[in-house]
Amino acid sequence: MSNRSQFTGSLSLNELAILNTEIAALVYAGVPLPRGLRDLSGDLAGRLAQSSRVIAERLERGESLTTVLGDPQLGLPKVYQAVVEAGARSGNLVAALEGTAESLQRSAAVRRMTRIAIIYPLLVATLAYFGFVLFFLNTLPTLLAIYDDARTEPIRVIEALRVIEGWNVIWMPVVPVILLVLVAAWWWRGQRASSLDRFEPSNKLVTRTLSARTMRYAGEVATFADLMRLLIEHNMTTPEAIGLAARCCANARFVSDADTLAEQIRMGQAASVDLRQSSTIPSLLRWALINAMGRETLVESLRVASRSYHELATEIDANLRLVVPTALTLLIGASAVLAYSLVSFLPWFLFMKELSAS
Repeated sequence: MSNRSQFTGSLSLNELAILNTEIAALVYAGVPLPRGLRDLSGDLAGRLAQSSRVIAERLERGESLTTVLGDPQLGLPKVYQAVVEAGARSGNLVAALEGTAESLQRSAAVRRMTRIAIIYPLLVATLAYFGFVLFFLNTLPTLLAIYDDARTEPIRVIEALRVIEGWNVIWMPVVPVILLVLVAAWWWRGQRASSLDRFEPSNKLVTRTLSARTMRYAGEVATFADLMRLLIEHNMTTPEAIGLAARCCANARFVSDADTLAEQIRMGQAASVDLRQSSTIPSLLRWALINAMGRETLVESLRVASRSYHELATEIDANLRLVVPTALTLLIGASAVLAYSLVSFLPWFLFMKELSAS
């Protein structure tokens, strides 16, 4: 049976991060990729083991790494294929893969953290739901019986609960279904957002905006700057380096803006570029590409820019790990507890207050 027929499915973000890290480690250690990936496949399982084995076998047949990874049967993102191609052409594949590994690991870590962080709030919300069910099935009928016998002035909260009780057969099964649909939609959206080929950041990089979107954008800009530095160090022209490095970013507008900037530099129109104009390429990076005095200066500017955006992505990552679990707990867990407390105790409080006043 051929490799193509044996291979099923594309790699997840976590699996791609593992494969990328292993390839980088093998290249850095000087281990032949075919042998290293074949040995690695024995320690893995599922799609990741299949991918490693297929890549190893095709490399043994003499195909290049860029050709193998570009095969749609492997299901690797086009962005990742562009990173490998740029790294190979720059002569420093390890550096290109290491930069990508950081972005992949950050994105995978944030997704895992968000999924774990939502477990506790969902547990609290589930307990609150069962508390509501017990209240409407057991406690509320007793309260309504006492309330009707007391013949007090109508209490709006209790009358509203009486109406809701009449719809028990509808809302009790519907609420958990709605919650399950929302969780499934959130999970599915997270799966799509984790895809490298579907990432669409905002037009501008807002420094230290606390979101996974900005973190990924900062990581991509850092990778873009680092790949350009590697390509220019190996005597590639600036316009060509911009175009090739931009293919390593998932944002279509970023690629389009990079192509426009590269064409302006190629045509000698760099001086006419307005740095205030909206662009997905940060102004600092455009300024460095337009005003660099010589290859050495440009390489150093790109090195500084890459380091700055890597640090920004790392900072946002650390803040997200702190803020997201707390925010989810407060938003979901605390809201559920507050709602349950109000529904359970407020009617009794108002009823007792009315009785004492009568």
